[in-house]
Amino acid sequence: MTVERILKDFVASNDPAAIVLQGDWGIGKTFLWNKILKESPAKTGMFSDYAFVSLFGVDSLDSLKLTVAHAAAPTSDSNGVSGLLRWRWKVAKFIAGAAAVAPAQFGGSAISQAISALSFYTVRDRLVCIDDVERRGSGLSLLDCLGLVTYLVEQRGCRVCVILNSGQLDEKDAGVWNAQKEKVFIAELTYDPSVEQSADLGLSDAASEPWHPAAREAVLELGIKNVRLIRRIARSISLVLNAAAPRLPAVQRRIVRDTALLEFAHSGTALGAPSMQFVVANGSFTLAFNDMKVGRGEKGLEDVQRGWAVLLQRYGSYAKDELFQAIANSVSAGFPDVDSVRSATLVVENSQERDMLRDRFAKAWRLYHDFVSENADETLAAIEESWPLVSSFENPMNLVGVAEMLRRAGKAERASQFIDQWLAERADRPEELDVREMAPYGEIRDEEFLEKLKAFREQRREPVPLDFALTKIGLGELTDDVIGRVADCSAEELVRFLDDNPGRQLSGEILRCLQLSGSDRKVWEEASDRMREALLIIAKRSEWSANRIRHKFGVQLPSG
Repeated sequence: MTVERILKDFVASNDPAAIVLQGDWGIGKTFLWNKILKESPAKTGMFSDYAFVSLFGVDSLDSLKLTVAHAAAPTSDSNGVSGLLRWRWKVAKFIAGAAAVAPAQFGGSAISQAISALSFYTVRDRLVCIDDVERRGSGLSLLDCLGLVTYLVEQRGCRVCVILNSGQLDEKDAGVWNAQKEKVFIAELTYDPSVEQSADLGLSDAASEPWHPAAREAVLELGIKNVRLIRRIARSISLVLNAAAPRLPAVQRRIVRDTALLEFAHSGTALGAPSMQFVVANGSFTLAFNDMKVGRGEKGLEDVQRGWAVLLQRYGSYAKDELFQAIANSVSAGFPDVDSVRSATLVVENSQERDMLRDRFAKAWRLYHDFVSENADETLAAIEESWPLVSSFENPMNLVGVAEMLRRAGKAERASQFIDQWLAERADRPEELDVREMAPYGEIRDEEFLEKLKAFREQRREPVPLDFALTKIGLGELTDDVIGRVADCSAEELVRFLDDNPGRQLSGEILRCLQLSGSDRKVWEEASDRMREALLIIAKRSEWSANRIRHKFGVQLPSG
């Protein structure tokens, strides 16, 4: 018979008795007891009233009796107990009032003891749970506690469950316990739940939450049996998810798992969890990297840390991005920074949405590459449906590929629409329209695209100051905008600028412009030619100028 079944039978029985529910700290003994009470059908009669007593800080037997009496105050009028209770407080009030006029030697503790005795007199036929035995005050002996339990059972007809953390009694109390337990208790129940049982118990309040399955899975993978910790994990998950407000199920699952791992690290180090610092700095590949180092004869992780690395590898802790750090900060603080968690979540969701759309576009292309059957209509429909969704973040080579396919299929107008859309989406991202930025994707030769790109850039090009353009060229920042500014100016304008802006940087800027020659890009060649023309104008001024231009820049006047 399981511990849970025995406890249910104990609660349902009417026979006075005492039992012990013991187990490791935090394993969920009190939570299990309360869960059983909550799920028990409502009863009438002798156990309609229930008392929960914590011994934490209770420092004397009188205090314990009064604590039990207050906890056992009846909640119904059954058996006429409420009348007795009213009588008790009337008497107590009278005694307390008498203390104000009584001589000192007849007041004090005597009055207190009288009130306590009257209060405790009403405790009969109760279901009593006594918790935190090992945290009682130093003035209350364990023997007195056990004596009171015996009295409640044998003289007051009560049923008593004592909850005890295994291994938490000191040597003296352990001796008392071992000597007396068989005389006091009819059964000792040791609660040692499986990880599955602990997860179900600790997450029971969240059973209806959409994130419950992922949280339970995380708890099982981390091997957590401490119900207090599991409940902390559930609280943190709820808070972080409320702040993150994720739209995608995959992101919600990731947040649940990251939060569970980080709360485990933050609150479970006494249970063998990896440190917060280790979890934040390491991930699933730490073990592999460590073993590679060891294989090279280098010093690896200590045994404990290697065990942590094994856990991270098994759990699958990969992402160490802004969202992971925002969750870590939230767990450490106890409450999430809503703005940071939400913004980091949006970044992750946008990235995942892009990946899903890219995957959809890739599957459309697979219809073309992976088949030889007649599927033109299906392929074109898939391309036309998926491309507009990825156009804003896809590279120009894929655009050109789509356009060429559509033209071959007799859909040139649709191809032009896609090119126009791609350009319009980058109106506020001019850096993506720089031909140099497109080079890594391959050489683009699509005439329609190149013509529309040039026209689009010209239409939106803002005049670049000549001094800014030459400074950028001198620094090696060779964008089409700055090179085009030099190419578009006249040689005379360039001469005036060179005359008016002497300085150490001038020679470098001139040489950089001249070095643009030899490029297969027309605008670069034009900029180099314009600088050469300006230098020839300067060289014609005098023999001094001609010699300097020839010596410094290699530009000389034609002979004759």
